Amino acid sequence: MVINALLSAQDGRNAYKKPFRMRVRDILNARNMHEAILAITGTQRVASMNFLIGHADGEAIDIEGAPDREAFLYPEGGIPTHSKHFCQLELESEGARFWPNALYRNVGMARLFRRAQPLDTENIKDQMSDHFAFPHSICAHVDLEEPETIRLQTSSSILISSNARTMYVTDGVACTNDYKKFSLEESGQSTKPHRHR
Repeated sequence: MVINALLSAQDGRNAYKKPFRMRVRDILNARNMHEAILAITGTQRVASMNFLIGHADGEAIDIEGAPDREAFLYPEGGIPTHSKHFCQLELESEGARFWPNALYRNVGMARLFRRAQPLDTENIKDQMSDHFAFPHSICAHVDLEEPETIRLQTSSSILISSNARTMYVTDGVACTNDYKKFSLEESGQSTKPHRHR
């Protein structure tokens, strides 16, 4: 599961609903995809957030959640992408005012991934260093001409292989930092996939 922030004028209207971080925990604790999706769609939300949920068996779904509505995006050609704006929900995207690069980063990433076949870990790492529209690129760098309060850069690039139960993480931008490999296996647990019927 991966999240990214969304902003809408509706944010904050449903006070005292379950915060998104608790929904994240519910997704991670879910016994199956059904329960993971229900953790997002079951009730109204306090704030807008995007949830990309994937399963080692090959299924993935992206859920854009606004306080009162949600929309669902499915992988195109097996590649799910999203960035900090509403791609499916017909809502004014406040995020586009702060992060206009969100309007092209997900589309550009999908195009790069389609070209980088086979889509393996090494090819994905290469694409995460892309500098189209630098410094507001997939591999984002600080723009010193922007006001300091809205300067952004990639703090880490994270690749997750649910099949291999591994995660690769950079400490900083992908173009100049190596990916460190982490195991997602819990010690003492079987590596056989669990199937729920």
